Amino acid sequence: MFWIDHIGVVARDLDESVAFYTRLFGEPIDRVEWRGEHAENVARLMGRPPGLELDAVFFRIPHTNAIFEVVAFRGIEQAQVVAGNADIGATHFGFAVEDIDATLARLGIESSGSPAPLPIGPYRGGRSVYLKDPNGANIQLMQLAGRPGRMPVLRPGDPPAGSPA
Repeated sequence: MFWIDHIGVVARDLDESVAFYTRLFGEPIDRVEWRGEHAENVARLMGRPPGLELDAVFFRIPHTNAIFEVVAFRGIEQAQVVAGNADIGATHFGFAVEDIDATLARLGIESSGSPAPLPIGPYRGGRSVYLKDPNGANIQLMQLAGRPGRMPVLRPGDPPAGSPA
């Protein structure tokens, strides 16, 4: 048995990314720096040579017990990953929002298009739009009316997944 603990994105500029995700999720729940022996353990886990350092900022994804991690590395070579929404191997983070237009205004960034209605499929009746975070990660915002498999749509004030009712 397994479940999601966290998802993460590697940041080019930690401060810029934290500001973006704070506008989306609210204030971070934790910040951690790995240096020396602790950073070398992370390097081993990732199959990287010693010498890297990293800083991570953690957010609780609202209405869940899942964590969103923004991490910045130093002391290693890094490539910039650029993947469109439909590229093989591309990933995206799909976040439900109460008001898609208000969320876009709060984030203050451009989307790939205007929020569009979802007239068919398991999400029908909702609206959706794609955008990129400051690091180029694909994000889908969804104003939900339904979900696949008839899973409930969580709303503000609902208990987090797995909480006693």
